[in-house]
Amino acid sequence: MKNLSAVYFSPTGGTRKAVLNLAAGMGGDIEEVDLCALKGERGFGPEDLVIVGMPVFGGRIPGFAAKLLKQCRGNGATAVTVAVYGNRAFEDAPVELNDALKELGFKIGASAALLAEHSMAREVAAGRPDKKDEEDARGFAGKILEKLAGELEGERQQRRSARRLVVEDRFGQREFTVEEIQSARLTDGERESDILEFLKEAPL
Repeated sequence: MKNLSAVYFSPTGGTRKAVLNLAAGMGGDIEEVDLCALKGERGFGPEDLVIVGMPVFGGRIPGFAAKLLKQCRGNGATAVTVAVYGNRAFEDAPVELNDALKELGFKIGASAALLAEHSMAREVAAGRPDKKDEEDARGFAGKILEKLAGELEGERQQRRSARRLVVEDRFGQREFTVEEIQSARLTDGERESDILEFLKEAPL
């Protein structure tokens, strides 16, 4: 499990609640980063999974919130973006948030649009996120983790396939992938031996 952080802009608390519901479904300890209170740059890294939540105003990410977000540096961290809207429409806000985070060095792992009580018209989506929203968010969190785990395994397999080993013997040079090394055999005159056994004896 990567280090888990929740970054949010949430002056009225709705976005924070929605983001933490999603984070809770991922298990482990959660480090909260409140952009309204953040002073100075906050850096992340490849081992970090960062849930970034923003409210949606008129289908957009608030300009002031986007400016505060620039204090964060991804450095290869994986981001799960969350656009929190008041039951009207989230429009292009998730795309806008994803683009902003990519520019800051994050990799986008997944995105979600979650409901919260409207910050100005409280009767709209009143009481949201509620218990059902919390359950839905936790279920979605599990699917996100499955997706990220699958992508990580795919990247590992790709790296393994890309690794090649050049072996030189009296017959010249031969190149092997990691998969080929597991079953390849070398011929030395009339004697055959597993390449792994050959490597144990080969001078380095």
